[in-house]
Amino acid sequence: MTVRLAALAPRLLFNLSLKRNLLLTPAVDYSAVNKDIFLGGSCGAESWRVPAITQLSAHNVTFFNPERADWHTGLIALETAAKQQCRVLLYVIDGKSRGVGSMVEVACFVGEGRPVVLFLEDIPPATAIAGAALTAREIKDLNRGRAYLADAARRQKARVASSLAEAVDQAVVLVQEVSSP
Repeated sequence: MTVRLAALAPRLLFNLSLKRNLLLTPAVDYSAVNKDIFLGGSCGAESWRVPAITQLSAHNVTFFNPERADWHTGLIALETAAKQQCRVLLYVIDGKSRGVGSMVEVACFVGEGRPVVLFLEDIPPATAIAGAALTAREIKDLNRGRAYLADAARRQKARVASSLAEAVDQAVVLVQEVSSP
């Protein structure tokens, strides 16, 4: 019992944090979140979302992009609703960010059996993130976490792509599959 509770503790804390944010957030227009694909994962100046959105625009699918120039904590409730309402969750963890929070988040969705497409990019040697050089040991640990997540996702039948373009294509196909009767 102790082991089981210990394993659930991070998820419970995450849910409590989200519920607190939902309660403290002013009214939000949730109609904007009923989309086909949620674009989750790494955020930053060199975003993977630009080519993904270009590729998605060629298909008849809608998407929710949580990355915004005017992002603030009041948008957490909107993002949470989008993650629950979107048909497919596309998560990209690029090699330009640690991505630990996104990796935990997508692992929860995979464990719940949600329709997930995942693309994980290793962090190359001698990388700096937010101006701080990563040690070789940290890079090795972050890349090992990516490999473990990919393995766990595959075992749970989530789709793990080998490129961004493949991930977007798989997300489009998955939308079609989950939308058919």
